[in-house]
Amino acid sequence: MNVSSANPVTPLLSVADATLLAARLLKTEVADFVPQSEGRNNAVYRATTHDGRSFAFKTYPVSVGDTRDRLGAEFKAFQFLGEQGVKAVPAAITCSPADHAALYEWIDGAPVDTPTAGDIDQAAAFAATLATLRDTAADRDFAMASQACLSADEIADQVRARIDHLRDKGRKGHDLDDILAAIEHGLARAAAFARRGYQALGLDPAQPLTRTRQVLSPSDFGFHNALRRRDGSLVFLDFEYFGWDDPAKLVIDFRLHPGMNLPQAMADRFLDKALDDFQATEPHFRERVHLLESLYCLRWACIVLNPFLETHWIRWIAAGETRSRQQILDQQAEKAHKFIARANDLSA
Repeated sequence: MNVSSANPVTPLLSVADATLLAARLLKTEVADFVPQSEGRNNAVYRATTHDGRSFAFKTYPVSVGDTRDRLGAEFKAFQFLGEQGVKAVPAAITCSPADHAALYEWIDGAPVDTPTAGDIDQAAAFAATLATLRDTAADRDFAMASQACLSADEIADQVRARIDHLRDKGRKGHDLDDILAAIEHGLARAAAFARRGYQALGLDPAQPLTRTRQVLSPSDFGFHNALRRRDGSLVFLDFEYFGWDDPAKLVIDFRLHPGMNLPQAMADRFLDKALDDFQATEPHFRERVHLLESLYCLRWACIVLNPFLETHWIRWIAAGETRSRQQILDQQAEKAHKFIARANDLSA
């Protein structure tokens, strides 16, 4: 397949061109330039200068039809957090929006493949830090997080929109129609469950959360986007979708994220730690997490089905996926079934 001719994503820079761009941003020659990762939305390189300093050089290819400023969101987030003395993110060095590229502090760390209770506590502490910066960030003009959800009804609407898009544009077969029907059936139950619970608490499921109760969220927060320094401290990465969102969404997405598959005890520990920080400003926080989790399960069921969409599958190929599409679709369909089952259990 000739990805470049069909790809809705602007092609990644060649290593040679990326090296030259990194040198221009650093204003010095680059002695060593090593690709580190090439994801579906970005590419990261380690750029080392002649005096031995290393930096993370990151490029952000632009997808046709995607108007999100991923570079701007991430760079502004790291810059702001650095100004507040937060050490759990890389320092923002410089960026070139015209070239869709940025330089960050190089983090010498290892993937967090097997999270510990201490790692959960660090993640919860970072979420608490974001909550404490709510007032400080109020005048910084941060946008909404990507796919933010500020009410129970909005989550349900997002799930319906994803179902419709998958039904219209998704690759047929692999029981996609049956899976979408199951999500639709689960959605009716989950939405009714949330609405009943909200009304019992005296809350309006259609009312968006006010800014004073929102939190700045990485929007793809978890150990899949973290590194462990040698001293054991964690650094959180990939803030391309950073912005204002419901703290319940931050907590629930961390608990559910398929990139981590947290054991239930770990997921519950994160919730308990988060409650200490969010319950103080929102008395019904625990109840809202309970009421909304089934809706978010169904949202994740739709998200894991993205490879059924041609635009998403092309990104998988561009990122170096070598397995057959049939293998991937079978795998993602199984994940969707698990999310549907969990949603049904939670809203029973």
